[in-house]
Amino acid sequence: MNDAGGPSAYCSDDQRGFCLTSLGAASERAGVGGGGSVLGSQRHSFSGLRETALTHSMSAVLLGTLALFVALASVFGRWIKRLVSFSPKTLAPPKLYHRNTPLSQYLRAHCSSLKQTYFPTFWASSAHVQTLLVALLPQKWVNFSREYLQMDDSGVVALDIARPAGWTLYKNSPIMIIVPDLNTDCRSVSDLSWLALQKGYRVMVFNRRGHGGIPLTTPKLQSYGDASDLREAVTYIHQSYPDAKLSAVGVGAGGGLLIAFLGEYGSSTDLASAVCISPSYDCQELYKSRKMSQPYHWLALLRAKLLLKRHAGNLAEVIDPVAAFGASSLARLEETVFAKIHKLPSMENYWEVNNPLREADEISSPLLCLSSTDDPVHPSDLVPYDLFTTLPDVMLATTARGGYCGFYEGLQPQSWAHRVAVDYIDTVLKYTVAICTGTNNQTTRP
Repeated sequence: MNDAGGPSAYCSDDQRGFCLTSLGAASERAGVGGGGSVLGSQRHSFSGLRETALTHSMSAVLLGTLALFVALASVFGRWIKRLVSFSPKTLAPPKLYHRNTPLSQYLRAHCSSLKQTYFPTFWASSAHVQTLLVALLPQKWVNFSREYLQMDDSGVVALDIARPAGWTLYKNSPIMIIVPDLNTDCRSVSDLSWLALQKGYRVMVFNRRGHGGIPLTTPKLQSYGDASDLREAVTYIHQSYPDAKLSAVGVGAGGGLLIAFLGEYGSSTDLASAVCISPSYDCQELYKSRKMSQPYHWLALLRAKLLLKRHAGNLAEVIDPVAAFGASSLARLEETVFAKIHKLPSMENYWEVNNPLREADEISSPLLCLSSTDDPVHPSDLVPYDLFTTLPDVMLATTARGGYCGFYEGLQPQSWAHRVAVDYIDTVLKYTVAICTGTNNQTTRP
């Protein structure tokens, strides 16, 4: 396992109810057959999921290609105009929004990636191309192994753990927890995982209930901003590695979930820092305003229904399948599926406990959010700029280009956002050490 003294793939019954060996029993109680065999095949290797991963990858490519044709058909003229008129002279370093605090001063002085100009790939400067490259570009191969975690209500989530090749991680090696976008798994964040591994992080990818081939052992899918499962997973990781510093990176809707987690649990999150890439801030207003570009809205709705179809049998007792599969919008799907699963009487009640920003003023861990002003999924006018200039140790970095979760740079595209995320976490950890040892030299804001 290339781990010096790390925990076993199975945890004992006394670890806050996390009993991995009971997955098979939980699956049988919920009517899911073969749970024990699935656990055994994935104990030390990810090879048991290769067929599933291949199927998901093929589906992602097909859906991405379809979305590419739809998007280019609607914006082809504007894309050509932007490509021809693209000029690096119009670009600048990311614009930073934050309060003036000792940490923000340190970051501005020492986090080099936040001071450098972001140059998008010249042939992919369009927001639509940047966004679609996320699904179409192949990512680096990373070897993952899987650990299943049983939640307090017998639901099951999973941690996909990246295995380093050729070097050893220790009990106090820093840990990066990655929360991927909705309806994706560890393969969608392989590039980020690989980069973090090179920097010496132990990488763990959090998989929601029913995602990434996880059996649904209870009639419940995780709603948009329900951070309770992530809370239990982070607690388990912290108990397994009490000497390690924990940080987290959320991608897309995973960033929205991470913001909800940071706000709901405040100073008890066990996280030293966090980064959110193209997060969903105010989902209620996003759905209400209908400002999401239509091709992406349609694609997100289709992928959500494919996930729902996979688990329709387990959810039949709590939702109306006809109403759910007949939903013509994401807002309607939230109402017919997730509000029903969580037994909330109205959408007002639903968003009160699921909007990512509901308790943002309680965030205490250092947080960086990366957003592009040309994001076609989460428009820039829905970004809460005032929040970042009000709360301490919370920073927003915006760029003029980058699309949704893209931020590709270089002739052979690599993610600028991934580089910034790792650099930010490195810098915050160095700042923490400097504060603890009394070696921090305050740097005035330039």
